[in-house]
Amino acid sequence: MRIGLVDVDGRGFPNLVLMKLAAWHKARGDTVEFADPEAGRYDKVYMSKVFTHSPDCRDEYPCEVVRGGTGYRDYATVLPEEVEHTCPDYSLYGVGEAYGFLTRGCPNRCPWCVVPRKEGGIRPHADIEEFLAGRRRAVLLDNNVLASDSCRSGRSSGWASEWTSTKGSTRGA
Repeated sequence: MRIGLVDVDGRGFPNLVLMKLAAWHKARGDTVEFADPEAGRYDKVYMSKVFTHSPDCRDEYPCEVVRGGTGYRDYATVLPEEVEHTCPDYSLYGVGEAYGFLTRGCPNRCPWCVVPRKEGGIRPHADIEEFLAGRRRAVLLDNNVLASDSCRSGRSSGWASEWTSTKGSTRGA
């Protein structure tokens, strides 16, 4: 199968779902690439949208098109477990660090946030080895990783002994 991927937000930040879909399809022998509506012929196209304020992709593809993500206000659709727990294909965006979630959900109920409605309360999701793929650095996309008992206590095996804050200082975990 030929698979086309569309990062609807297109903000330069790697789309985790598209990386997981790419890895899952490649493991089955499918050809995967970012979709090109003029040059590409695909059997299936996935469009992923994280942010509601991003304009939708208006490209047309003469195949099955799957749209998903919170940007479409689709809070019920989730990846199949097999895809969700596939190590992402980091070559899709050419990134050197790993991306993933140790936890899902959030204990807070911020009025503007969809996470509690979509994912529920905080719970363990994956061990870091599931998405690290031999990399030395990981970007944790968790909503509130420190709210998880297993992460606070370091029971999630293998996670780094230091972390970098958004201001760039390094501290011991």
